[in-house]
Amino acid sequence: YDPSLPLVLATDASKIGLGAILSHKLSNGQERPIAYMSRTLSHTEQRYPQIDKEALAIIWAVQKFFYYLYARHFTLFVDNKPLTQILHPEKSLPILCISRMANYADYLSHFNYTVIFKPSKLNTILNDLHTAHVGIVKIKGIARSFVYWPGIDADIERVAKSCAECAKHAHAPPKSRNHHWEYPKGPWERVHIDYAGPVAGVMLLIITDAYSKWLEVKVTNSTTTAATIAILDELFSTYGVPVTIVSDNGRQFVSAEFETFLQVSGVKYHKLTAPYHPSTNGQAERYVQTIKNALNTMSTTQGTIQQNINRFLQQYRKAPHATTGQPPAKLFLGRNIRTRLDLVRPDSMYTKMKEKQLQLDPSSRSFKPGQTIYFLSGNPRMDKWIPGIIVTRLGDLHYEIEYASKRFKRHVDQIRAFISKESECSTDRNLTQTEETQPSVPRRVHFYGDKPQVIPNEAVGSTTPNPQSKMVKLPSTPAHSTIRSQESSPELFFTPPVIPRRSTRSRHPPNRYVPS
Repeated sequence: YDPSLPLVLATDASKIGLGAILSHKLSNGQERPIAYMSRTLSHTEQRYPQIDKEALAIIWAVQKFFYYLYARHFTLFVDNKPLTQILHPEKSLPILCISRMANYADYLSHFNYTVIFKPSKLNTILNDLHTAHVGIVKIKGIARSFVYWPGIDADIERVAKSCAECAKHAHAPPKSRNHHWEYPKGPWERVHIDYAGPVAGVMLLIITDAYSKWLEVKVTNSTTTAATIAILDELFSTYGVPVTIVSDNGRQFVSAEFETFLQVSGVKYHKLTAPYHPSTNGQAERYVQTIKNALNTMSTTQGTIQQNINRFLQQYRKAPHATTGQPPAKLFLGRNIRTRLDLVRPDSMYTKMKEKQLQLDPSSRSFKPGQTIYFLSGNPRMDKWIPGIIVTRLGDLHYEIEYASKRFKRHVDQIRAFISKESECSTDRNLTQTEETQPSVPRRVHFYGDKPQVIPNEAVGSTTPNPQSKMVKLPSTPAHSTIRSQESSPELFFTPPVIPRRSTRSRHPPNRYVPS
């Protein structure tokens, strides 16, 4: 016994006896016993409740070690947690406390002590509750039906969480809040890659652009680092080098050769996903499932796997994406790609531009099949221009011509119209006949209804035919027309001469001021 060392008193009670140990607590935290004491319970004491037995052990031990404990501070260790509240030196007794427990508390109030709950290593009740490892919630439900002590829920949780077997087979913790990737500033800035397959005996390298959702699928028979580098090198030469590449922890992606290739190419960041956590590279993983489903759906379609992939990519790149609201091709290439579906809708813009060009081009001309023309021979031994017949029109400015049972293709700039002498003579003859048969019209005649109306000479100004009068050949008059001519040839109508409109204002010379 050393009066300078702190004292520790530990008590316990069983069904048939009491026990106590008085110890010193050394500076290193260890306890060294001073005295042991124990006794059996009488028949009356054996019928006490367990909490009363524990309190009786404390009072009995304090009385036996009175000369060691009185007027000194000591630490009291108990394994019954309710006693830490009932016998606490700084707390009052509960209202519903029995008289025996009140007497025990009154006796201990003359001592200077601190009560601490120290559970036993083998807590029988908790061990029995946790024997089946049914979980914290079920253990609490069972315990509330039989026992209670302050902090029972915390004790059950402590026992269940500290169980090594439960920890080995526990479920995964709740998933954390999703952390979204930062949206890139432009196309091909961050690229996600991953392998899919095997599909139909081959592997597929999935490459997707995080900005535009542009998708590339490369068919390969090998997933080695060299094969992966060859595919990425081709893409880098086509679209440029991205800033960031995201991949999983595949052997081809974590090799030193692959890292060297990225550094030499100019890729700044290579981000790897956490092991066994594919959702980090979710964009590429999502397209792996999409590609597999599409190829399985098109398994009955005729064509190779590469042809089926090309069909899928063409439709995917043209369709608006759910995230961006724009087609991937529009964001990646700056334009939408043209497919067979565009043939359903006429190209109105092209038609309008073509019509506008024809209207603005005064030299535009066309020829009909069967028309005789001159075309450029292109043979120095022949005439420069030789006659031929238009067979068909190959394009807007391209014709096929027949000459001497041979076919030639010429541009419209290499074709001239053919004009024969007979057509010139007939044209001159028709013009002469028209001038001779042209009657003189002294006055303008307008037809209103069935009778001609003569305009007075004052309005005409002269009875001499005006040389500016023109003869216009009109189409035949419909049967229901109300305008008829009394001339023998109703198809001829003479337009009136043009009367110049001059001002009738009288003009006088200016009267200038001349100083006298």
